[in-house]
Amino acid sequence: MPTVAWMVTASLVATRLVVVLTFLPVLGLRNIPTMTRVLFAFGLTLVVTPAVPAGPIPSSLSALTMGIGGEVLMGILIGGTVRLAFDSLALAGQLMDGQTGQAAAVAYDPMLETTQGPLSLLAALMAGGLFVGADMHLRVLLAIADSFSMVPPGAVADPLSGALPWFDFGGAMIQTGFRLAAPTVALIFILNVFIAVITRLAPQLNLYFSFGFIITIFGGEFIWMTALPMVLTEHQAFVQRALELLPEVIGRAGGVYGR
Repeated sequence: MPTVAWMVTASLVATRLVVVLTFLPVLGLRNIPTMTRVLFAFGLTLVVTPAVPAGPIPSSLSALTMGIGGEVLMGILIGGTVRLAFDSLALAGQLMDGQTGQAAAVAYDPMLETTQGPLSLLAALMAGGLFVGADMHLRVLLAIADSFSMVPPGAVADPLSGALPWFDFGGAMIQTGFRLAAPTVALIFILNVFIAVITRLAPQLNLYFSFGFIITIFGGEFIWMTALPMVLTEHQAFVQRALELLPEVIGRAGGVYGR
């Protein structure tokens, strides 16, 4: 028969797990049925809770509410750190779609839960497959399990401090997004300059409006597909950087970083 302390600990563990799974770019897909995610979180809770070190047991309803709120914030910090790494790819895709004239052909991206152009949508889906294929989702689950050892349930002391690494990481996310899009954007710019020069030399042909736009689209697709292996490699390295940042984020949120 589960004790009250075990049930309280399990509820705090489940809260952190559910929030993390909601924010993760692959495990939190909206296409996954809600009941499947609930059962998955419930199964993880049953596995993790017996190995979780004993934390402070809330002595009142208000203390329990604050503990649950701290677990929600911890889940946002863990899942959001990985999500930021995928946002760099989304930024790169939006830049490339705008330059290749495909920004109007938007579609819903289930990976990042937003609308993107066809090129960035393809990159996001392939990045999600690479994320699972490289077992990075298992490393995230392992980091979640380790987070309960670093910061026991209900012991989240300073979630605002845990968000401090996001400032530097957010800047790196923007830099990575521009760097991923740079080859395609630069070559499309050169192509547009070439078409503009030809149009200027022979204005009667009206090359840009006759087939310049088509050249831009197909040229952009060719450049993007050529650069895609490099983009996915850079993206995987940035996700690896996010995974390495998780211990610092968790430690700061729990007030144990630097001890």
